[in-house]
Amino acid sequence: AIFVMFMENRQYDDTRKKQRKWLESYVFAPAYFEAVQKRHPEVSMEEVAQAYEELRAYFLHCWNRSPQALTMPTTLIDSCWQLMILDTRSYHQFCQCAFGRYLHHEPDGLVPDSFTSLNDLAVRERPPESM
Repeated sequence: AIFVMFMENRQYDDTRKKQRKWLESYVFAPAYFEAVQKRHPEVSMEEVAQAYEELRAYFLHCWNRSPQALTMPTTLIDSCWQLMILDTRSYHQFCQCAFGRYLHHEPDGLVPDSFTSLNDLAVRERPPESM
């Protein structure tokens, strides 16, 4: 029984190493960069590329611990993630390779930044409507 547990743990560790390496070397599709820049024309392509690297760092944090314990760093990075999700088949495959499961998008933790509109903030701060 101890040998079986050892082998299962070793296999789990090997899988985790492969997932991390895959996630660290993942190449985001160029179409994602263009789509983000169309949504945020005030942002340079270099800033979009940096946002995708920050998204990768966010995914690595999610890989290490529960995504519910993390907040999305900026609205721009959230836009990067949203555009990945719209490519549903690729995003599903990405999640399987990186996490071994689907990583759901949790936008509620957005931190206000220069890309967060006043309307976004107003909607988040509005009390629930009574019936």
